[in-house]
Amino acid sequence: MGPRTLHYSMKSILGLLARFSALRAFALISVFTVAAPTQALDLNISNWGAIVTIGSGTSTVVGLTENPDGTISLAAEQSGYLSRLGNFTGSFDYLATIDYNTGNTFIGGEGVIRLPAGNLFVSVQIIEVGLDYPRPYTGLLKITKGTGRFAGAHGFFEIKGVDEESPTDGFRLAGLIITTAAK
Repeated sequence: MGPRTLHYSMKSILGLLARFSALRAFALISVFTVAAPTQALDLNISNWGAIVTIGSGTSTVVGLTENPDGTISLAAEQSGYLSRLGNFTGSFDYLATIDYNTGNTFIGGEGVIRLPAGNLFVSVQIIEVGLDYPRPYTGLLKITKGTGRFAGAHGFFEIKGVDEESPTDGFRLAGLIITTAAK
């Protein structure tokens, strides 16, 4: 008897994943780590979906207020492109706290990312390194809710960029969106 080959169709594998939550979690982690470096992935299993996306954009500070407590209130507008999702615009409000001992700026806030298929509402946590320009930064945008295709969404975006002296800076995004409404 020769070697035995097992063959499973994609449909049967997805059926198994839909039944076992541990396998679903493993599948999401695998999908995110494999797809994120390349382009994007839109995966639908049962009644939920996972969208892995990457992109870039620009952010422009449109309002800046120095507060009496030493923090800085910022308003910013964004625009850019996310793979599999299209062009986006955004509006964010931040509060920046500068630690002059470490040279780091901690930025927190919230905003909305507007896409053709719906909106994503996010909370933002960013750390910017250094007191002099240019200042590299990295952070997390946590999806708190969505509308349209993204109703019931949760997930996150990693954001990376460099804060230049000008009010407009570029950034890169990589994200995972999980929703019951993905198509």
